[in-house]
Amino acid sequence: MGFAIPVNIARIVATQIMGITIDDPTPDVIRELKMSGPQGCAVIVEVDPRSPGARAGLESGDIVTEIGNRPVRDAAFLRTRLSLLLVGDVAEFAVLRDGKPLKIQATVAERDQRPRAR
Repeated sequence: MGFAIPVNIARIVATQIMGITIDDPTPDVIRELKMSGPQGCAVIVEVDPRSPGARAGLESGDIVTEIGNRPVRDAAFLRTRLSLLLVGDVAEFAVLRDGKPLKIQATVAERDQRPRAR
């Protein structure tokens, strides 16, 4: 029997662990990347500037194709993989930024909960 994490829990955990909000690519992104077939990915739509993801260099608009050398099928898959990480773990992301492949390593850390200066 498999272990399933409800998507709403995984979404919250992904945001809290890495400080990123992710979603599936839009049809425009799929066309732009010339994706066909079963290849998958997820899009980073927001990065909290105080988060481990931001400190590692993840940016809004990055297309995540792999995490830990495992292909990303969709946003739900990436959220689930992120939810399995513990503080101190290092996640390696393969991303496309402006059409160029990058590898980014992010260390999971407690998120800065202080309010933002206004």
